[in-house]
Amino acid sequence: MNKIITSILDHNSDITIVYQGGSGGYFLYYLLLLSGQFISGEESIIESNGNTTEVWKLINDQFPLSLQNQNDVWKHTEHWQDNRLCANTKTSKRKLYLICNPLFAPKRYENNKWITSISTPVLMYTDIKTQLRLAYDKRAHWFAPDPTKVCNPSFNSLWRYMHHICKDRTIFEGKEVVSILPKIVSVFNINHTVYLQDILGGLLDEPYRHFAELWFSLHSPRARKLLIPYYLL
Repeated sequence: MNKIITSILDHNSDITIVYQGGSGGYFLYYLLLLSGQFISGEESIIESNGNTTEVWKLINDQFPLSLQNQNDVWKHTEHWQDNRLCANTKTSKRKLYLICNPLFAPKRYENNKWITSISTPVLMYTDIKTQLRLAYDKRAHWFAPDPTKVCNPSFNSLWRYMHHICKDRTIFEGKEVVSILPKIVSVFNINHTVYLQDILGGLLDEPYRHFAELWFSLHSPRARKLLIPYYLL
């Protein structure tokens, strides 16, 4: 078993995955649900009490093989779970929360702070080059909903916009990352971090391995080229 996944499973607390678009947040989310230890704010997961058969149904629905040729509709199949529903559910299992782009929406800030205060927050991240590629392919984060409609009108081309994003970086745990990452860690008091490539580079047993192979195979050739040095088939 991958030592990173094992360390999270052995923590014996509720977990909140905090991540930015293009960092593999849902990858970690489903890996943890496949352990059978958690429920989340997805109604079918609550109703089945985290049954892994139901988890696989969600995986197959969210990650159809058609995404191999249609990365730009990746977000169309996402299953957004309800953190408050999860928090209010009575269960003997651990609870798994998911927070994407935690500082993007001021109206959600207090709720995000509350969720991370009642659980152990875990930062899921990757280096800026990988994040930029994954976010662009999936039309996530900086590129949602349309990568041709850049966030700032002063950028008159997509290339200039990408170049601007890459310039706004810092060093975190020895990797070049988006500059806002250390602020996220500080604001949400995060002491546990997971680097996407470290999961891909570690040995995974079944059923985690099967899902990892599916997730990896759906990415574009350019994305797989960034990830493949770390992925052990």
